[in-house]
Amino acid sequence: MTSYEIKMLAEEVYKLFESNQLFPDRFMGIAEASKYTTIPVSTLYQLVSKNKIPYCKKCGRLIFSERKLCQWINGTLEDL
Repeated sequence: MTSYEIKMLAEEVYKLFESNQLFPDRFMGIAEASKYTTIPVSTLYQLVSKNKIPYCKKCGRLIFSERKLCQWINGTLEDL
């Protein structure tokens, strides 16, 4: 492998790492999302009610994607 090929491969791996696509997504409930983000549960409920944080609702439960929460925290989430 040439040094150019190694550089290109390293850049691709870096892009995947930055976009969190190297690791599978993990889902969590509100209590775990609160611990993960250090945001109180009551504040998370407020953010959800205002559609200001990424979430989905399944069977009456709020579900949060670790990947989307990380992007939201870093300001890199494109759309809610």
